[in-house]
Amino acid sequence: MSTIISLLLLGVSLSMDTFSISLSIGTFNISKNKIIFISTLVGIMHFFMPMIGAFFGSKVITFLNIN
Repeated sequence: MSTIISLLLLGVSLSMDTFSISLSIGTFNISKNKIIFISTLVGIMHFFMPMIGAFFGSKVITFLNIN
């Protein structure tokens, strides 16, 4: 059950981050190429950062011997 809650909270936090970026793109006059670049970069970061955090988190738990 806690896994579902943590995934839900992760999804909500990533959605809020993406919403703030979309608001900032909408308020400024940005070219289509920059919009595509920013959107792609944010999508890549939202894909890899949770995996990197889970990897380093498991390493820290193993290092500190927390079970």
